[in-house]
Amino acid sequence: MRKVEELINLQDSGFEQVRNWMKNARNRIEMLPAEPERAREALYQTQVTTRSTMGSIIFETGGILVNGGWLRILGSGHERLNRSLPEWNRGKISF
Repeated sequence: MRKVEELINLQDSGFEQVRNWMKNARNRIEMLPAEPERAREALYQTQVTTRSTMGSIIFETGGILVNGGWLRILGSGHERLNRSLPEWNRGKISF
């Protein structure tokens, strides 16, 4: 597995695309703040770089709520969205 430092690229982040989507959204968007250590751990577990939109959402946000939470985009977790993207299936049965 790559070190978290290898996954973080702040000069070429996919989050700029996410910002554009949020700016142009028709529905209300709420970006939940990320806790830095939790964000680093979630990014490490996922092993996706911040150059991608998925990696940048994990690293930059606790999650994103669209239209009052009808749509939830998982990030690194937040008290209002208590599991991160890599933790989402924890405890689920797999076949």
